[in-house]
Amino acid sequence: MGTATEAQHIQHAAKAHRCTWCSGVIKIGKPYWRWRWFDGFDASTAKLHPECNDAADLLSTVEPWWDQTYTGGEFQRGSTEPV
Repeated sequence: MGTATEAQHIQHAAKAHRCTWCSGVIKIGKPYWRWRWFDGFDASTAKLHPECNDAADLLSTVEPWWDQTYTGGEFQRGSTEPV
């Protein structure tokens, strides 16, 4: 099992990003959440719209089976509902 960093709230995106939750675009100047995790020599970064981050938090509290691993675009923006 890897190690995750604390989530960081980024006030203004310096460039466009792709949301890890919904695969939608996080536009320049818009806020987003970012965290990183490391597993041996592997490293990954997640970037989520604020509402997608809220949905991920909600899912982790109501679904004990969910281990916060998912593929990009698996969920609707700001929702715990799959696409």
